[in-house]
Amino acid sequence: MKKDNLILLIINLVGGAFVLGSYVVSILLHEGSGMDFWGQTSESLIPIYTVFMFLAMISYLVFSPYLIFMVDSSNSRMWSRLSYRAFYLPFLIILIFSVFWMPLTLAYMRSPSSWLWVLIQMDLLFVGLGTLMLFLFFLGLKPRKAAIWYWACIPFFLLFIFQTVILDPFLWTAGFLG
Repeated sequence: MKKDNLILLIINLVGGAFVLGSYVVSILLHEGSGMDFWGQTSESLIPIYTVFMFLAMISYLVFSPYLIFMVDSSNSRMWSRLSYRAFYLPFLIILIFSVFWMPLTLAYMRSPSSWLWVLIQMDLLFVGLGTLMLFLFFLGLKPRKAAIWYWACIPFFLLFIFQTVILDPFLWTAGFLG
């Protein structure tokens, strides 16, 4: 594995561990039910939303390995200018801001304030922006090694975009406050 691919793998492994860790710690520190993290979201929407959360997670686990293991980092460019290393930034944005969502939500549940609510919304918007950046870099990737896998990643990216750009910053935030 080339150095830049390895760095992207490490970003994902370490970042993913921190994201999952932040979720576990937030749930363990919360004295109520895990359902409290849904706020006032309609009970009829929660199962549908949950399905899309799992689809987004699966999607991430499809397109990330393609970028890590199938793209030749020394020979790839995005939009003819950016090197493979440009992928670091959107992954870091997605992962770092994902780490803060549940702790911020827990802090808001404990002591609601408008500034915490703004931080939560900004956090979710940054995850969405990181996702869009990652997708744009992906679309501009050349050469497209294993082209069938490249094209197979597109619908998974779209599911991940739907979750992080639409559902999280808009549906969840609207539902949380009721």
